[in-house]
Amino acid sequence: MKVFVGGINGVGKSTLLKETANKSGLKYISASTGLMNLFGFDGDYDKLRALTQRERDEKLREYMGHLLATEDNILVDCHYLNI
Repeated sequence: MKVFVGGINGVGKSTLLKETANKSGLKYISASTGLMNLFGFDGDYDKLRALTQRERDEKLREYMGHLLATEDNILVDCHYLNI
């Protein structure tokens, strides 16, 4: 099972999914953190924001494809609404 929850920053996606993961045993993933790790940015949002939209979109599609291909049961927090 894979659940993707998207929305704008600060609405409670992470809080909801982390609590759900704790109670259900599912794995919680922050897409922003995963994307920054893919680029090697070590949590630096400013570096992520400095990329062109095209660069972010391409890497995000690659990362989401990886998540979809995994056998893991996951909850994914994502505020990228263009995927």
